Amino acid sequence: MITLYQSNQTEVLLDQLTERLRKPLSNALAPETIVVQSKGMERWISLQIAERLGCCANIQFPFPDGLVRIIFDNLLPEIDQSFNPDKPNAFDIDVMTWKLMALIPKFLDHEAFSPIKQYLAEDSIQNLKQLQISSRIADTFDQYIIYRPEMIHAWEKGKDDHWQAILWRALCENVSDFHSAQLGQMAIEKIFSQNCQPFAERIFIFGISALPRFHTQLLMAISHLFEVHIFLLNPSKEFWGDIKSKREISRIKFKETAESEDSLYLEEGHPLLASMGKLGKDFLNMLYEFMDDSQIQMDVRDLFQAVPPINLLSTVQSQLLKLTIDKPVFS
Repeated sequence: MITLYQSNQTEVLLDQLTERLRKPLSNALAPETIVVQSKGMERWISLQIAERLGCCANIQFPFPDGLVRIIFDNLLPEIDQSFNPDKPNAFDIDVMTWKLMALIPKFLDHEAFSPIKQYLAEDSIQNLKQLQISSRIADTFDQYIIYRPEMIHAWEKGKDDHWQAILWRALCENVSDFHSAQLGQMAIEKIFSQNCQPFAERIFIFGISALPRFHTQLLMAISHLFEVHIFLLNPSKEFWGDIKSKREISRIKFKETAESEDSLYLEEGHPLLASMGKLGKDFLNMLYEFMDDSQIQMDVRDLFQAVPPINLLSTVQSQLLKLTIDKPVFS
């Protein structure tokens, strides 16, 4: 089961984390796992836990990618080589770059590669542009694996005939290594095959404002094996998943006809949250999407605290909490 704790104050979330840690694991030697976004957050949590409980020991603080590595190591130990630092993987950025250097010239006569051919035709220094574009494409493919795994899977099944899909299929030919999207799909399938044993009792995710769908899907899957606790810093107690910045509203209205503008019901909410909170908004919407999945049990606990508007900062925090814009009353 997943338990989602929402609050506008990090200290409140930390109090809840500490209370969960007071309940010991059944195995006294097993480490607790708290997933964090930075070393600074790790150090702060460690100090706060030690202050509240008297000691902070036997706790591992992986980053989100480190959690993925833990999941793969436990669920797919026989085939997981993608994170082995001693062996280069076929889908490492550097490895893909040099493979693309060799592959791209073979496809330049293909109609879909005409933009690439035109770009490389002006290569004044031998192979410099070819190396640059190969590096950029490799980096883009690496991002696709994490942020667009569904698209990668579709390409591998033969969908699309543009140059990116063609190059990706060529990269995958005669390759025995697995990329992260494949391992993630295999891990999820193993969890739901009913032949998977839990490798932990609980995992905590603290202070991470946004995660890619790839990581979130893995979290939802492992919640079928053991407890997953997500501590989310949310600036507003109101639903703000549909607010839009002025730029987004203008762009949408420009695409619509004048007659249909009145029926768009576009809301800006608080302009600061609308313009700077896109990542958090997308992550919240994704969590709400998973809440509607009948296979996922999610308990949401709202722990929002009122913020008295006594200065400029607290006024902004109070406005974000209520998703309104009030005139400041302090002098």
